[in-house]
Amino acid sequence: VLTVGTLNLEHAFVSYHVENPESPLVYKLEDVSFHAYGFRLDSLSARSGKLLYSDNFDFVTNRHQTLLSNNEFALQTDSIRLSTEDSIIYLEKIHLVPQEELWDEMKKKPSNYVDGQIEKIQVDGIFFTRENALNYLKATTFGIYSPDIKVYNLDSRKRDKVKGPSMKADSLIQALSLYDLISPILQSVSIDQVSLENTTADYYNTFNGSIETYHLKDFTFYAYDFLVDSLSDAENIFWYSKNFVFEAKGLEGVLSARNHKISIEQVSLDTEKRLFNIRNVRLRPISTRTSNDYLEGSIRSVNIAGLN
Repeated sequence: VLTVGTLNLEHAFVSYHVENPESPLVYKLEDVSFHAYGFRLDSLSARSGKLLYSDNFDFVTNRHQTLLSNNEFALQTDSIRLSTEDSIIYLEKIHLVPQEELWDEMKKKPSNYVDGQIEKIQVDGIFFTRENALNYLKATTFGIYSPDIKVYNLDSRKRDKVKGPSMKADSLIQALSLYDLISPILQSVSIDQVSLENTTADYYNTFNGSIETYHLKDFTFYAYDFLVDSLSDAENIFWYSKNFVFEAKGLEGVLSARNHKISIEQVSLDTEKRLFNIRNVRLRPISTRTSNDYLEGSIRSVNIAGLN
């Protein structure tokens, strides 16, 4: 039997590499202080269900981190705090950064990618278990606050020519499921409620050689009974959730190649109540001085019930 009241690991560097033919994954933590409490190693430890053979553990870092990187993106964050005693995970100033420099070196650029920033992420009611050498995470709430997301869907055939073959849209990130990303560390993640609060988003889409832009002023999302495990993809559960609700406000789109602007006051969807609503849609031309036809009009509301 080996028992230790407190294990301290100060200024640690940890990296974990996953070989993947499409896009190798690297998980990394730098200058992390880690503490484990009530450590016990004996003949029954493997069956105790305790992660890291400890009653509780925590780690904290206030240094800028690149937590995860592959050929598609790098996930960066500032401060991180995890405490099983307080049942909390807290990350501040998260940035999902496109790997544009790497794409230039590889002479390959995907036609679609995401650039996103998040003010903070907070997970409450966390509980880790370990069974048969596999780790499991359960949590009560997973909150994502004030995301600012930019999505680019740019057809490389309509853009300036880039030397070398272009990446297929379904390569890299789309070839990796959410389970692929978490499985090196966790066998499953189960969360009672996932929420996105005060989200703003911009979407850029290429159409007939012109870039169309869409701006979303405010988006709120809640998902219930969220579960990611080895069976999630096979079961085709939409957004890994039993039910979800979202509300989008203030959508503005400029369809430059089609000479139109569109605005939508509100879009809402509730899968539990099976309702989908759109309110105050307006379509108008950018210019009326054109040889092409154009359309102007508005719709007060669209309501769909019994949605499946």
